[in-house]
Amino acid sequence: YTKGGVRRLLERSGFQPIRILYWNGLLFLPNVVYRRIRRGAGKRSDLTPPPGPLNGLLRAIGRVDAALALAGALPVGLSIAALARREES
Repeated sequence: YTKGGVRRLLERSGFQPIRILYWNGLLFLPNVVYRRIRRGAGKRSDLTPPPGPLNGLLRAIGRVDAALALAGALPVGLSIAALARREES
């Protein structure tokens, strides 16, 4: 999805978008590479927990990413968050 695509889906469904933002943007490129390598190795799922030290690093990156996302500073991301209001009829 893209922010524009989510906006159109919300509007077509009777919602007024208030805010749409990308999230998990700092790890976008590393994640794309990681998923391609895993897929090439025949592994489908990437839902296994990383080792402890790496998980701590990822948690710290996630905090920075969240602050950037809320500031609207991420041009891409692995996820999109949306806040919308139902239009009254």
